[in-house]
Amino acid sequence: MTSKHDVYHDAGIVMVLTILMAAASGLGAVPYFFVRSFSKEYSALASAVACGVMLAASFDLVHEGQPYGANLVILGVLSGTPPCKTDFDS
Repeated sequence: MTSKHDVYHDAGIVMVLTILMAAASGLGAVPYFFVRSFSKEYSALASAVACGVMLAASFDLVHEGQPYGANLVILGVLSGTPPCKTDFDS
């Protein structure tokens, strides 16, 4: 009997999908090529939307890690905190 965690994917497919995801993320910079500056309201709205998306993704990752045990989830959250703290301080 297999569970949903027993599914393996070819490394080539993972690499292609990762490159496509990175290219799609880069599309977010396209508006900056056409507009010199944005209003403070628009920038605030864009930041709020981006924060909401990242917060939702973070909760989703915590949920996906739950079957592997609370200790690993906590270790993952704690290991990701220092880089975020360093980035926010700069």
